[in-house]
Amino acid sequence: MRIKARRNFELYKNTIFFSVVLFLFLFISVGYSVLSTNLEIDGSAKVLKYEEPVIENTWKKDALLDTNIDFSKVSSATNGRGLYIRSGTENDENPIYYFRGDVSNNNVLFGGFCWKIIRSTENGGTKLLYSGTPTNGKCNNTGINLSISWTGLIHTTRFNPNAKASPSVVGYTYIGNYEYEDMSETKSKNLIYGNDVTYDSSKKLYTLSNIYNTSGGQKYNDIVDEVKLGYHYACYNNKKSTCETVYYMFDSTQGDFTYYELSNGDKIDDLLEYFFTTNNTVDSSAKERVDEWYKSNMTAYTSKLEDAIYCNDRTIFNKAGFDKDTDADQDLLFSAYDRVVNKTGPSLNCIRNADRYTVSSSNGNGKLTYPVGLITADEAVLAGFIYDDNSTDSYIKMGIGVSTWTMTPLAYGTLSKQDLEMFVIGGRSLETNLRPVVTLNNSIVFSSGNGTSNTPYIVN
Repeated sequence: MRIKARRNFELYKNTIFFSVVLFLFLFISVGYSVLSTNLEIDGSAKVLKYEEPVIENTWKKDALLDTNIDFSKVSSATNGRGLYIRSGTENDENPIYYFRGDVSNNNVLFGGFCWKIIRSTENGGTKLLYSGTPTNGKCNNTGINLSISWTGLIHTTRFNPNAKASPSVVGYTYIGNYEYEDMSETKSKNLIYGNDVTYDSSKKLYTLSNIYNTSGGQKYNDIVDEVKLGYHYACYNNKKSTCETVYYMFDSTQGDFTYYELSNGDKIDDLLEYFFTTNNTVDSSAKERVDEWYKSNMTAYTSKLEDAIYCNDRTIFNKAGFDKDTDADQDLLFSAYDRVVNKTGPSLNCIRNADRYTVSSSNGNGKLTYPVGLITADEAVLAGFIYDDNSTDSYIKMGIGVSTWTMTPLAYGTLSKQDLEMFVIGGRSLETNLRPVVTLNNSIVFSSGNGTSNTPYIVN
């Protein structure tokens, strides 16, 4: 009985041993199958390690340097489609990684919404573009369903509604209603004009210099032709060359001069500085809508987000009529015009602090209420678009007749009576869709998924 008992005990031990071995084998096999979920980059399988942050587990070893991409052309199989490192950042502590072209592996499910990965940030965060609400955990939205809505129905909005807008309203925030005025033909014929002004602060008087005098009874069209080419200043009081308030004529395309009033020694460059860097406290219509949406849907997830920079680049490429020596019949063009329209190449540098929209003032202008903004025109170019070409070879594609605002100014249009022009992805319209952008912080990991629309990455 003892021997039998001993043999039974050893058999029991052996059973336990082999059971444990079998369990560990199955556990490791199953675990390996989970951790070896493949990320497809340009057709090659890469191992996704969910325990690592986003850049480590999806990008760092798979991206190509973009030195051979021609950004004056749309993305394609031969001009960039996949995951890239922005040239010039490859040796930085946090290189810029971005997706380009009609890729299908940059889908993310976060906060109950679908997103597309745009790029990484200088701090190692991950910028995401809103792409609608999921259906059964899948992200296959198209058209207006890629954009946010309010009151449950409305998807489109103007960037800013002011009909007599100053250039300030290209701002994500701006100075409010600083409106231009139109000057009658009769008034225009009875002024003295100057190419420049000086200011005596003790007397609080402007004095016109390099004068053009209309006292000879010239025809109105002749006056317009002279003034628009370099005599933009005029005293508000008839036939005087000194005044406390001075007019600045910046446009004459509609038959009458359009002007701003300047006082307290300000000249036109001071007014431009005021438009774009000073006291921009009024939210644009676009920002109001984006903030409303974020407040209703995303505040519970703010701790997972980086206070990234959202660039509203209002630096100027061509001052046009806002340059005292330049023809007033041209458009004021912002710097992105040169990069995107002239196709000199996209830039992710946001030079001026006033244009760097952030929540905290430690890394930007501190004018955001929430860490959310819009995509820039330069990011759209990196993603595969070019100006005035509605390419479908980009993950940002909206569909025929559907467009979305960027937060990048294009021009202040004199030819369309001070029309506000922002870069738009897709067809042009006064009212356009909004797709917010948020940025995951650099500690975020994905818990599952492979980035496809049917199996998006899930944020842990």
